[in-house]
Amino acid sequence: MSWYKKAFGEDYLLVYSHRDDEEALGFVRRLIEHLDISEQAAILDLCCGAGRHAVQCATAGYRVVGVDLSAPLLARASELTRGSSLPIQWVQADMRDIPVKSEFDLVLNLFTSFGYFEENEENYRVITGIHEALKPGGRLVLDFFNPRLVTSSLVPFDKSTINGMTVTQIREVDWQAQRIIKHVEITRDGVTKKYRESVRLYDKADLVWMMLDAGFTVENTFGGYTLEPWVESSARTIVVARKKI
Repeated sequence: MSWYKKAFGEDYLLVYSHRDDEEALGFVRRLIEHLDISEQAAILDLCCGAGRHAVQCATAGYRVVGVDLSAPLLARASELTRGSSLPIQWVQADMRDIPVKSEFDLVLNLFTSFGYFEENEENYRVITGIHEALKPGGRLVLDFFNPRLVTSSLVPFDKSTINGMTVTQIREVDWQAQRIIKHVEITRDGVTKKYRESVRLYDKADLVWMMLDAGFTVENTFGGYTLEPWVESSARTIVVARKKI
């Protein structure tokens, strides 16, 4: 089974429960203000996870579709909006096969939800699929880590207690495959579960090239969630690209 089909379940929600809505709210607000998005805009949150960013967009009044492959994460997202009148829809789908075409004004792919697939062609297929999902003139915001910073500051091992669980994480770089790999062991009530995460090390130039080749123009690149300009030492690589009209 592919690692991403196993990793994003109930344990993932517990291990990463410290991620708060305030960070998501601040980032979405700054992003929407910067992009000057129309009040009638339709937004796709691709790989929406448990829905933090999608809910913030819907709360701001936009029509939102959240797409993710993980049934447990979508179930949690659905809990967030159950009984509300928010203009939001949750859809289970593979990021390579977005089930809509030419519908969205903005596609968000946030928090390193890219580079999962072993073959470059499959990752590139995500970019071309996003291009097809956007209306002419629509924009993509892709938020990825900066591989230079991640590999230079890699913490190879850590162990912690989170929500009553012992969580051990081992990180390594496979330079031949150009991937960062994390092995996660979660022990709870004497039972240990093991997960593996593996993400391609795409640098800024790689991401920009894929977008240009897919038919986008690149408008801007930010280095973090406060939308500061990108520099070599930035924590994030946030690329804003537009589908040509």
